[in-house]
Amino acid sequence: MVDQHFRGGANWFMLIKELRAAYDLSIYEAEEMALSHPGWRRWCNLRIKSDRACRMYAWRHLQAHGTASLVRQDGEQLTIG
Repeated sequence: MVDQHFRGGANWFMLIKELRAAYDLSIYEAEEMALSHPGWRRWCNLRIKSDRACRMYAWRHLQAHGTASLVRQDGEQLTIG
């Protein structure tokens, strides 16, 4: 499902919503599943660097999840790691 959405140019929020519904996952678990796909990781890293809203979502995720976060911080840089 993750690869199908990636190849089909799906919306990130729609992907997370559909993963949650299909597999009864939390938001964190759905994001973790989606980010296991290298294409989605690359896409998210590019969005974090180029889109202010995505960067804010990444900061919030990092703050909410601390060491369990899917987002890594290196100085001012945020990446999906």
